[in-house]
Amino acid sequence: MKPGAPDRPLDPVARLGRICLALGASIVLYWLIWGRSRALPGPVAPDPEMFAAHAIARPEPAPAIVAAITARPLFLPERQAQDPAASGEAAAFVDAGPLSDARLVGIASESGGGIAIVSRGGTQFRVRQGEAVDGWTLESIRDNIAHFTRGDE
Repeated sequence: MKPGAPDRPLDPVARLGRICLALGASIVLYWLIWGRSRALPGPVAPDPEMFAAHAIARPEPAPAIVAAITARPLFLPERQAQDPAASGEAAAFVDAGPLSDARLVGIASESGGGIAIVSRGGTQFRVRQGEAVDGWTLESIRDNIAHFTRGDE
């Protein structure tokens, strides 16, 4: 300022600029003096126990429980396993011959018909609608019923 000139306050933009310059210079000075001497902490190694394999104990269900679960049809509560003694039709099927020990395990539908999953003699096999097994042909599949025929039977 010139001697004898009136004192005028700095405009706000110039004042803000000077404040930013002072803060920037102090940050750089702090970093030059104290910032370089501080070392960052090293990486932390994970706990090896976290990666150790642990044995999973999976109990085997009792055979009676498995038989009870597979005897009852799935998904619909009103569907119950049929009692062979109560139904004359079931008794006729027992005397039917080679499929007497067969058991319907599941049914799947697809665009070309359906598939019945049948268990017999400890093995499971799939029968498509229209295919024959030991002379028995899978004619139709509805809800929980697979209808097999052999001749007039």
